[in-house]
Amino acid sequence: MNFKKIIRHLDSDEIRELIEEGSLDIEELAQYAPFMDDDDLDELVVEYYNRTGKYSAILPFLSEDGIKDLAYALINNGDSIVDLLPFMDEDDLEDLPDEAFNDEDLSVAILPFVGENVAARAFWKAVERNESVTAYMPFMDEDDIDEGFIELVRRGRNEKGCYPFVSDDGWHKLLKLYMAGEVEFDFDEAYQFMDSDDIKRLFKFEIRKARMNDDA
Repeated sequence: MNFKKIIRHLDSDEIRELIEEGSLDIEELAQYAPFMDDDDLDELVVEYYNRTGKYSAILPFLSEDGIKDLAYALINNGDSIVDLLPFMDEDDLEDLPDEAFNDEDLSVAILPFVGENVAARAFWKAVERNESVTAYMPFMDEDDIDEGFIELVRRGRNEKGCYPFVSDDGWHKLLKLYMAGEVEFDFDEAYQFMDSDDIKRLFKFEIRKARMNDDA
C-alpha cells in the first residue's frame, strides 16, 4: 500500500488505527501531519507517547496546545521536556509545575526561553539540589540575585562566579549581616565588586575587631 497516496483520504481515527496496529510509527506519521487536523494530531501524539515513549519527530507539527499537553504528559511520567522548549509558549513555560524543575538539565536549558520569574524558580530548585547556580544569574532580576546570593552565604556556600552579578545594595546587605555576626564570609576576593564606602566600613570594622581581640 502506498500510504502517501492514501493518507489524505483517511480520517484521524483511521490513522490512529494504523499507528496502533504498527503499520505507522511516529517518524512516518510526521510525513502525514500536514494532512491532519491540529486537534487530532495533538491528541494522537500524546497517546502515542504514553504508549511508546516516542514523540520527537512530530514536534514541529504540533500546535502550542499540543506541545503543552505533551509537556505535561512527559512531566507526569518523570521525563525531561528539554526537547520541547523551543516549541513552547512563554506563558506555558511560566505555568510549569515545580516538579518540572527537578530535572537539572531542564533548569539550565530553560533559561533562554523564560522571564526572570521562572529563572528565579529554577535557581531555587538548583539551590535545593546543592548545585552550582552561577549560570542562573544573568537571567534573574537584581533583587532575586541579591536575595539568592545572601541565602547561599547563610548556607555556608561561597560561589565566586556569582560575585559580578550581585548589586552594590546586595553587597551592602551582606556586609551588614557580617558585621552583625549573622554570617561568615571572606571578602578578600570581592572588593572589586563592592562600593568603596562599604570597603572602608569593612576595613574599620576589622581593625576594631582586631583591637578588641588583642585587648582580650
